[in-house]
Amino acid sequence: MSNSDVAPRQALPTVETVRPDNGRDENRWVLLLTLTVLLLGALGVLLRQTQAPMANLQPELSLHQQQLLMELAIAADEIRFLALPEFQQTGHWPDRQQLLAEGLLPVLPGQSVMDWQQPEAGCLLLPQPNLSAAFLMRLQTDSIQLYFTDHLTTPVSCDQLDHWFPMNKLP
Repeated sequence: MSNSDVAPRQALPTVETVRPDNGRDENRWVLLLTLTVLLLGALGVLLRQTQAPMANLQPELSLHQQQLLMELAIAADEIRFLALPEFQQTGHWPDRQQLLAEGLLPVLPGQSVMDWQQPEAGCLLLPQPNLSAAFLMRLQTDSIQLYFTDHLTTPVSCDQLDHWFPMNKLP
């Protein structure tokens, strides 16, 4: 048999399935892309959040009150420096009369040093009737704390200062 005797083969018809172009696959990809963008956006929002600034609960002090607070802080350091050895020996802080005699208790202009009150041992109160406010100095073994209230009240005890603002951080 020669090459010319071979009959040409006929190609068999092939069946190819053609999917309709109705957008089924596109819907999946668009949905996947949309969800990816939304998830990335939500992740970005969560990671970029910052703490909201805390509202300032400290009362606004007048210039004279700020001056007195500064003087009280200095007086607290002086009291601690001068009276700590006595406190360590006797276990008692000096009373109001001793501190007044040494000139360690400051006052606002127009007030007298006699305005200082001592509701209990280790606790000194300076009311300011003209401003309806008061300062309190609490003497403790490890520190001296300053408090302020914008309404004139005398505390029942120096341990119960619910409506008093701690003023250890000076403005």
